[in-house]
Amino acid sequence: MANTVCNELRKYFDRLTATNPICTALGTTLTSGTNLFVIIEPSNSTKCLTIIPYSGMRPDADRKKYESSVQIRLKIRDRQKGIRTMQEIINTLHGNTDLCASAKSKCFAVQSSPTVLETYEGGQYLAYVSNFIIKHIKL
Repeated sequence: MANTVCNELRKYFDRLTATNPICTALGTTLTSGTNLFVIIEPSNSTKCLTIIPYSGMRPDADRKKYESSVQIRLKIRDRQKGIRTMQEIINTLHGNTDLCASAKSKCFAVQSSPTVLETYEGGQYLAYVSNFIIKHIKL
């Protein structure tokens, strides 16, 4: 299920227009395999957004509800732009019900502000992350 959710999120980000603040921060629209990745990004990517699944909670006892967990990782050079963009991602995804076309679901941000993870390439790039839980209901 985690891969399905990651692919649904990839499609969601892929559909954002060039004027969307998330896209403008990366200088262009998000394109799968170029600046939008699922699970692993290439080491030579400069500015990109990566969707990474991680273990969610076990299904409820009634087996009609379950959760998927994903981390959105943003790699960008400018610290202020990185924080603003990741905050925009949190604001966009939190409470969103339009992410998974294949299932009835709702996305929730685990934290309300971005986390700065690490620096790359001698401090030229920073990684920002935020974690999300997507709650599903089987129909």
